[in-house]
Amino acid sequence: MPSRGIGARFMALGGGEAVARLAAFAATVYLARTLSPAVYGIVGVAMGVMLYLTQLADGGIELVGVPLIARDRDRLAAIAEPVLSLRFVAALVLAALVVTAGLTILPQPDGAVMASSALALVFTGLSVRWVHLGLERAGGVAVARTLGELVALAAILVLVHDAGDVGRVPLAQFVGAGVTGAILLVTLQHTGHRLKWRWRPSEARPVFARSRHLIVFTLLGLLLFNFDLIYLRLRTGAEAAGYYAAAYTMISFAANLIVAFAHTVLPTLSRLEGATEERNGLFATVCAQAFALALPVGVGAWYVASQVVGEIFGAAYLPGVVALQWLAWSIPLAALRELPVVALISAGEERALLRVNAITAGCNVALVMATVPRFGLAGAAGATVATELIRLGLATHYARQVGYPVVPVRRLVRAAAASGIMAVGLVTIAPQTLWSSIPLGGALYGVAMLVFGGLSVRGRTPVLSV
Repeated sequence: MPSRGIGARFMALGGGEAVARLAAFAATVYLARTLSPAVYGIVGVAMGVMLYLTQLADGGIELVGVPLIARDRDRLAAIAEPVLSLRFVAALVLAALVVTAGLTILPQPDGAVMASSALALVFTGLSVRWVHLGLERAGGVAVARTLGELVALAAILVLVHDAGDVGRVPLAQFVGAGVTGAILLVTLQHTGHRLKWRWRPSEARPVFARSRHLIVFTLLGLLLFNFDLIYLRLRTGAEAAGYYAAAYTMISFAANLIVAFAHTVLPTLSRLEGATEERNGLFATVCAQAFALALPVGVGAWYVASQVVGEIFGAAYLPGVVALQWLAWSIPLAALRELPVVALISAGEERALLRVNAITAGCNVALVMATVPRFGLAGAAGATVATELIRLGLATHYARQVGYPVVPVRRLVRAAAASGIMAVGLVTIAPQTLWSSIPLGGALYGVAMLVFGGLSVRGRTPVLSV
């Protein structure tokens, strides 16, 4: 079992992430229904490009900074102050360049949406989320993310009323990002860490030198994440991109929870670097638990795909059902893949991570370009799932090379069997609405896990035993 500290931190960070993503999901649904599929596709693609720019503005610090703080908390200010100062200036310059390009070079309205979105990059430069996670204090991160998304949702509801208001969408997101950044800074100050402006590029340079591999790694990861969407926009038009963006919303929700779980494990793996047996036991357990949580979500997403699209996004988005049905299978693959990735980060194997994403990005581009012209949305989604499988294999291989174990198949069997029973039950009973399918699927999986011994109840708390 993971330590109680990891479970508590994930409940804080993951719970906050879930609420935040629900708010973001509500905003997505509102935008999809308010805008047309074509206009929503433009927004989705612009936001996809902004993910790359956000990682450039971050400079890899969100990944490399967590273990640095976790290992050397007494030097928190000495590490964080020069890094934040340099990163803020770099983010400000990047934002100015993107605004200029968006208004003068890029086609419209894509360029205007991107230019407005770029303003939020300044908050990326100032973010201290990595400091909180390095201190293993997920509560402040959860509160900040949740309130930021709720504010962004409120702003969207106030500012966006029809397709003509598409330019206001990034403004709402800017306000939400500002709230998140401010709360993170204030919360950190209240814990006794008052960071100051310290312009010392020479002191920050070693941190950024280590993070350069992670920047490229993350950018390549984003290429895996949304090249399919961008290529659909270029190859088949904004409407197809809108269908695909709507389908990907549920996958994105699950992916963010997977990353939140992995980030709660990262500082503990870093601290246990010298205790190999304890570290490896923890790693195997959290991998098995992540799979047990993610596999039924993937199976359920496959079954409810048409219900999600039809009942939530509306009949106009039904062509996207086939994409969601394929993409659902990427959820359990991503859950198993993300933990070897954070293990490699903890071990300082940035070059191995870079190789993983370089190889898989090349595979993804080739597969998407080969399948989209013939199979459209299904081709894009199928290529993404195939690439995720390749990425899992490579990450596991490199994690083994630095001493991490492969999760024994026996630790995955109970979850796989329970998910199979859930799938058979859903297909047999065939509930007709989303709101009946979800509780039925959850009940079938939970009962099957109890019968197989993969789930027990201690007091009133369910505990995974995988």
